[in-house]
Amino acid sequence: MAFVQEFETAYNSNTSPKTTAAFDVLAGDILVGMAVIADNDASVASSKAGPTLTWTQQEVTPNVGFAPLAALWTTPITADATGMTVTFTRSGINAHYGGNVTTWRSVDGVGDAVQAMSSSGAPLANIVTERPGSTIVTAIADISTADGSTRVWRTGAGALTELAYTTTAQYTMYMGYHAAAGSAGTYGIGLTAPTGQDYAMVAVEILPILPSEPGGFMYTMGQR
Repeated sequence: MAFVQEFETAYNSNTSPKTTAAFDVLAGDILVGMAVIADNDASVASSKAGPTLTWTQQEVTPNVGFAPLAALWTTPITADATGMTVTFTRSGINAHYGGNVTTWRSVDGVGDAVQAMSSSGAPLANIVTERPGSTIVTAIADISTADGSTRVWRTGAGALTELAYTTTAQYTMYMGYHAAAGSAGTYGIGLTAPTGQDYAMVAVEILPILPSEPGGFMYTMGQR
């Protein structure tokens, strides 16, 4: 399993739509699109430019009370493509938002996906991985705008590689991934600091190829 690349939009404005820079992909890759927004009365959707893609929304946090929103999609790549872009479009209230897209190669599909919300505390979601060595990709939005300069990521699923961190007058956002969790099982992911956040978060498991599979590869893209 390999992380290939990451492309993102700006996160510090309500300008819509927002589009990533162009990038190339290979057949067999999986794309993970994640978006965060400073108010859940709005919605965010991902689209694309390039070959036809079928995005599956793996998770989105619910519209309850005054809270941020986080959403996550995946799509398999069925043919090599160049110059692809991904666009995130906001609807509803004019809140700050943004998104990113990661490319994963030599993978075997999508496993568990989770969302979590709380109006007070340090972000935490429990994900139940299906295979040992899975990758876990996550995004967090916090409308308490807590100072995350001294942020501490939870490491039960292994060290986290941070992809994005931004704080604005409306929210603070975090994105990253755990490259290889341990044995299949339950992992608490998120942040232990700062505390006192009003947050929404999403996460998804990317499955590694099992060594016992014929030819080392079983193509089950997008299956849960």
